[in-house]
Amino acid sequence: MSLRFTDPAKWQSLWFSRLSPEAKLLWLWLCDNCDIAGFIEWDERRAAFDTGIDAKTLEGALEDLARGYAAADGWLWLRDYCQAQKNLPLNPSSNITKAIIRAIEQREISFPEVGALVGAGKPLARTPGKGKGKGKGKGKGKGIGNGKVLNCPGTEAPEDPPPAPSPPPAAVDWSIAAVRAAEPAKQLACRLAAAVERSRDCRITTPQVSAWLKEFQLLQDRKGISLERQAAAMTWYETHIGADPHTPVIRSGATWAQKFLNLEDAIKRMNGSPAEPVGDGLKKYVTTGGTA
Repeated sequence: MSLRFTDPAKWQSLWFSRLSPEAKLLWLWLCDNCDIAGFIEWDERRAAFDTGIDAKTLEGALEDLARGYAAADGWLWLRDYCQAQKNLPLNPSSNITKAIIRAIEQREISFPEVGALVGAGKPLARTPGKGKGKGKGKGKGKGIGNGKVLNCPGTEAPEDPPPAPSPPPAAVDWSIAAVRAAEPAKQLACRLAAAVERSRDCRITTPQVSAWLKEFQLLQDRKGISLERQAAAMTWYETHIGADPHTPVIRSGATWAQKFLNLEDAIKRMNGSPAEPVGDGLKKYVTTGGTA
């Protein structure tokens, strides 16, 4: 495995300094074991074996790190890994950049936000080539050939414009109107994000919500759990998150998919049946980050 940079400044980061010792160790483990673009297939057994963290604590540590990664299809992507390894901006003539692009191309369907964040949305530029030997011109004397490939005047290929800088992640619009207008899966992702922000006093970004909404859709498409059924469970979870020790801890789209059946079991134990959203229920669960 190749050597990697580590930034001592992370220990002064407010986010990192507030993590538990187990979460800090897990983050270091992820950074040491991901690929060159920051992707890693999540292997709970290996992570537990390597770090010595028990399975239950490991699960909580991973959820505590949700701000630092995106999750989809059993994989994690560390959002700031390329920046931390000094690989941004990408250099088209670098072999490291080419390896990063190959890794991104394998995962860009599951992680659509990756290309935009690292500026990899266009093909690699070609480096200048060289001709063979010195050529003679047909006119007077010898041509200009000095081994370099030259374009005839007026036929030069236009240069690709430099990639636009990636804007910082935008805050999510939690207003009732915005959430109500969203498609059902996105609406659920926004509701979960708002609940997590309230309970943990943290900020969930638009790229995170975009990644989460796929988990709600996949839960319906692959396991037959309708969005309506998920919405009913969400209404209950919004009022019980962090309030009861028996309520499953759900802090991301990935853990929503993993623990949904456990959540329904908790609802049945406490209420007898899942809560149903009624009337203008949005006023109950969209209470932060926007205007009512």
